Amino acid sequence: MGVDPSEGDAGRATLLAPLVPLISGHVSSFVFSPLDPALPVTETCDDPQTVVGEPAVIDGQSGVLYQTFCGKYPFLLIGTSDQLLAIEIRDGVAGQSFQYIHSPVVAGESWSSGAGDIFTWREAGSIVTAGGSFENCWEREGARSRFFYCRGAGLVRAIDSEFNFVLELVQKNF
Repeated sequence: MGVDPSEGDAGRATLLAPLVPLISGHVSSFVFSPLDPALPVTETCDDPQTVVGEPAVIDGQSGVLYQTFCGKYPFLLIGTSDQLLAIEIRDGVAGQSFQYIHSPVVAGESWSSGAGDIFTWREAGSIVTAGGSFENCWEREGARSRFFYCRGAGLVRAIDSEFNFVLELVQKNF
C-alpha cells in the first residue's frame, strides 16, 4: 500500500500509527445499539469504555494494562504496533492469553487467537462514528464478531451477531 503524496507527513503518520495506540490515559467511550432491532441486546454494560492504563510487569511479563469496553478484568497487552498478545489479569495474576492484534495487517491474513477463535483481517477503509472520522481502518473478522480498528485510534466499532449488538465510538480523550 502506497502513500498518497498529497497527504504529506500526516498521511504517512496515519499509515504508520499502530492499530491500538498504547498511550497511558487514553480513554474511548462507546454506545450500544441493537444489530437487529426486533431482538434483545445482551452481554453489554452501562458505561462501555476502553482505557489504556500504565505499564506493568506481571508474573515477569512486561506490557501495558488495558481495560476492554465491558471487561471485568484488565488485560496486560504485550508487544508493539501490530502484534499484541493479551493476557487476562485476575487478582494481579496472569491468566489466559490470546493473540489480540496480529501482524501482518493485510487483507485476507488469518490467524488463530490461541483461545479457540480464528480471525481474518479485512480492509475497512474509512469509518465515521459520533466520535470522529477515521482513515486506514481494518476489520478483525471472527465467527460471530467483527471488530473495527483504525490506525492511531484503536477500536471504533464492534458488531456481535451472537449478542445482537453494534458498539460505536462516541468520544475519545486524545
